[in-house]
Amino acid sequence: MNCNEASSRFDAFLTDRLNVRETDAFLKHIENCPDCRDELEVRYMVRYTSNDLDERSQYGGNENYDLRNLLADKLNERKRFVRRQRMISFAVLVFVLAALLAFVIWFFFIPSGGL
Repeated sequence: MNCNEASSRFDAFLTDRLNVRETDAFLKHIENCPDCRDELEVRYMVRYTSNDLDERSQYGGNENYDLRNLLADKLNERKRFVRRQRMISFAVLVFVLAALLAFVIWFFFIPSGGL
C-alpha cells in the first residue's frame, strides 16, 4: 500500500469498515510511514476526541486524555482483529481438510460391506 491508498482509507479504518486484508495492509503501511501515521493521528483526534470531549463535558466528566495512547489502543485492537480473523480462517481450513481426509479414507479404504 502506498501513501495515497492509505490516506484514502483513513476514515474507513477509523470506522472499522476495512476488510481483513485492507486492515492488515493499512496497519503495515502506518507502522512504516511516519507521515501517514502523523496524518492518521490528526484525523483520529479531530474525528473522535471532539465528539467524545463534548459528550463527557455534558455529563460533568473531567478526564484527561492521552490521545496518542488512544490511537495506539485503536491500532492494537485492529491488529488483534486481523490475528483473530487469520486464526479463524486457519481453523476453518484445518477443519475442512480434516473432513476431506476423513471422507477420502472412508470412501477409499473402508470396505463397502464392513459396516
